[in-house]
Amino acid sequence: MTAALSGAADESRRAGFSWAVVRAPWRAGAASEAGGGLEALADSADRSRDSRAYYDTLARGFAELDAYWSNPYDVETWRLENALVARWLPAGGVLLDLGVGFYPHVESTAGRHMICVDVSDHSLRVARAAYHDRNPRMRYLCGDALVLPLADRSVDGIIAGGELANHVDAERLLAELYRVLAPSGRVVLSIATKWCLDTLYSLLDTFLGLGIGYAMTHDEATAFVTRPGASSDVTWAVTPEAHLRVTLYTRRHLRRLLAASGFEVRAMQSLNLMSGIVPLPVQQNRDANRLARWLTVTQLAVDRVIAGRIPGLRWFGGNIYLVLEKRSGVRG
Repeated sequence: MTAALSGAADESRRAGFSWAVVRAPWRAGAASEAGGGLEALADSADRSRDSRAYYDTLARGFAELDAYWSNPYDVETWRLENALVARWLPAGGVLLDLGVGFYPHVESTAGRHMICVDVSDHSLRVARAAYHDRNPRMRYLCGDALVLPLADRSVDGIIAGGELANHVDAERLLAELYRVLAPSGRVVLSIATKWCLDTLYSLLDTFLGLGIGYAMTHDEATAFVTRPGASSDVTWAVTPEAHLRVTLYTRRHLRRLLAASGFEVRAMQSLNLMSGIVPLPVQQNRDANRLARWLTVTQLAVDRVIAGRIPGLRWFGGNIYLVLEKRSGVRG
C-alpha cells in the first residue's frame, strides 16, 4: 500500500500535481462543526449510504448501462454541462469533478489537473479504467461530498453535477464547496426542481397509474402536493436497474440557500423545459419511435438555445444549471 501511494505521488509530481490539496477525509468534530443536530447528521449519513449503494450497483452493470446513457436527454445534459465547464471554469489550476461517477468531464477538461471524487469506490474504478487515458492528469479520491478529503482553498473550479439533489443537507454541502474553493473560484451546479412537467407526469403516474413518468411513492406524492411551497424528497426511478432518493427544490428554498451560501450566481440555464412535453422516460428511451425521438431532440435544442435562457421561465425546467462564484469574506 505504501509503495503504491509512493508511486502515485511520484507520478503526480511529474504531472505537476500536488498531494498537498488532499487531507484526511474525517477528523473528530468535523460533522458537528458543519452544523445541524444529530437527526440531521443521521439523515445525511443515510442518504450518503444509499447513494453509495446505488452507484455501486450501477458500477457492477456498467457495460449494459453505458448504452442506456446514450439516450437523447442524457446526451444533451452532458453537452450542456461540458459547455458550461469550458466557458466558466478556469483553464489553469486544479478542478474538482465532484460526484464524478463513471464519467469524468474529459470533453471539456482535457489536459487540466483534475481531482475526481465520488462516494462509490466501484464507480471510480470504472472511471479510471475507461477514461484515464483521455487525461492522465486526473486523480481519484473516494469521499463524501459533505466532508471532502481536500484542504481549504485547494481547488480553482468545481463541477458538482447533481450533488445538491443527492444530499439532504444542502447548507452543509454548499459550505464544503465554499471551503475547498479558492477565492473567486467557480462552481457548475445542477439542481432538480420541484415544479416542472417531469413532476406533473410523476404525480399523475402515482395517483392515476398512467405510466408516463418516473413514479414516486404514494406517501411522497401526498407530501409533495400538500406542501407545495416546500422542497420534496422523492424516490426517483432514474435508471432501469435501481432507484435513488433525491431532493427536488422549490425556487424559494433554492434562493434562500444561495443567499446564505457566500456564492454569487453568475449564470443560469435550464433543460427539460419545452422538452418536458415529452415524458422523461420516453426521452431516455433509445428505442422510442422516430416521431418521439425527433420531438425530444428538437425540443431539447429549443431549451438549449432559447427557452432555457429566458429569465422567469427557466425556473420551470426539470434541470437547472447554475454557475456560482465564491465571494471572498462573505462566509466564515
